[in-house]
Amino acid sequence: MPVRHDPILTEALAARIGARWGERGALGLVLDPERRRAALRFRDSPALVFLLHPEDGGYLLPRERVFTGAEFEFRDLRLVEASSPPDERLLRLDVGPAPDRPRFRIVAELHTNQWNLLLLRLPEGEIEHVLWSRRPGERVLETGAEYTPLASDREGREEPVSPDRWRELLGRTEPGQRRGPALRSMAWLSSVNVDWVLDADSLEGTYRRYRELWEVRRAADDPEAGEARVLECPWGAQPYPHPLGREDASRSDDLLEAMTAAARRDGVLGELDADETAVREADAEPPDPEMVELASALRGRVEEIESRRESLRRELEEGPDPDELRTVGSLILSRKDGLSKGDELVRLEGFDGEEREVELDPRLSPSENADRYFERARRRERAANRLPGEIASVEDRLERVREALERAEEAVESGDAALSDERIEELWARAGGRPDEGAEGEGEGGRKPYRVLQTSGGLEVRVGKSAKSNEELTFHHSHTEDIWLHARQVAGSHVILRWGRKDANPPRDDLLEAAIAAAVNSKARHSGSVAVDWTRRKYVRSPRKSPPGAVIPQQHETVFVRPDEEIVERMQARAREPDAAGGR
Repeated sequence: MPVRHDPILTEALAARIGARWGERGALGLVLDPERRRAALRFRDSPALVFLLHPEDGGYLLPRERVFTGAEFEFRDLRLVEASSPPDERLLRLDVGPAPDRPRFRIVAELHTNQWNLLLLRLPEGEIEHVLWSRRPGERVLETGAEYTPLASDREGREEPVSPDRWRELLGRTEPGQRRGPALRSMAWLSSVNVDWVLDADSLEGTYRRYRELWEVRRAADDPEAGEARVLECPWGAQPYPHPLGREDASRSDDLLEAMTAAARRDGVLGELDADETAVREADAEPPDPEMVELASALRGRVEEIESRRESLRRELEEGPDPDELRTVGSLILSRKDGLSKGDELVRLEGFDGEEREVELDPRLSPSENADRYFERARRRERAANRLPGEIASVEDRLERVREALERAEEAVESGDAALSDERIEELWARAGGRPDEGAEGEGEGGRKPYRVLQTSGGLEVRVGKSAKSNEELTFHHSHTEDIWLHARQVAGSHVILRWGRKDANPPRDDLLEAAIAAAVNSKARHSGSVAVDWTRRKYVRSPRKSPPGAVIPQQHETVFVRPDEEIVERMQARAREPDAAGGR
């Protein structure tokens, strides 16, 4: 089960990392985008490994050995600062020749199910490398883009709020309904610690616990104050710098040791050890490309289902109390003579004699606002009855897909070629279907080594089916002036856009649709944005003694597209029409 990172945990991690590796020589950053993991290597010291794939749990671990991957080397640089901005789940590691001259910044974004790591070039802040290219909201997390950090707007980021402000924010809310307002408005509170804070026997007691968390923050600056706990939580083993009242919390000497203990308990270390051993086996057979693609699709499916489950859980846990909504509706009706259309925030005397603030929609009359609260209460009750069943259904589906993923990964690791066609199709079905079934067609030599699509402009697109068929498609089923496309730096299909003209490039829309097909038929199909390289087929070469499908484009251009399976499905449907792509 994944670790839940929150601002207090992230800040404590930054302090511990700074105490352990600060001023040590940094050798390089190893990146494995497929598994969303990275390792910061140091001279004469264990590496700091980031396991940021949802299946790997979000652990940060010191490791003597690291996995293989692309490495960005540092020359004569060291870790000069480790920090975390106030009330954020962002870890920043600055690398440079001196504290006042950082050249690179490693940023780990530790938001649940969105874990990511970026290497920024300073002082510009341009993204040099990113584990998971995506576009969350208005931010662009892609190579070459300017990095926009997250920023909290909750109260009490720099100093704790006063007792009076605490009472003002939470005192008007019933004890059982304070969780949502506290999480929305109060810095440093999170799903990890808020229940402990609010479980005190009085409002003053909750404030004392809140201030106790601030003492944990201050202690994080002391390198000697590194004691941490591993908490037994509903979601699994949780490293944390405070016991949060849990009698079953086990002690660790420091937070990184607690991380290691939690990872060991969740079985992550055994998997990592096995993986590190496997990649060092010189005689290992290359995995079946289809099984690699299938495992990648299943991992993406697991992420989608986990995200859906977390969304449903939040809706169930953090939704408003229907009785409270009805109370507000009744209060508005009883005081409607003193209200008018256009009111937005009013103070009304409650039925208990206490004054309370009530939000109104200024476009509605008082009676309509009351009806709105009553309707929200009914919807909330319906949701409370519906959501547990939906969550159970999603968890059941998640378990089935995880089992399918485990079988696919076993096949990849072992080179198992004994899976039946029926079993493979069943696994693909659990992954949401094959990326593209295409129109295969039959030729004089049997089945063609590619699937056929058609752009909205009527051009034929050919998509390779495997490493071997990629090579056949590129060098035996294309014209030298056709357009060759491939998703950059990830495994995937070769794509040929049939063109054949020397005097002009294909229309932009057709080129982008072919690039989308290349993105969808690659391991980056679940990314928010994919870089796709394209060139004339005549500029593509196969190096001597290279494995099937390994090519080098001697010159190319790049387009960025968002993988869209619906667009590929429409291209596939056009290709299946009787008169589509005539003459192929």
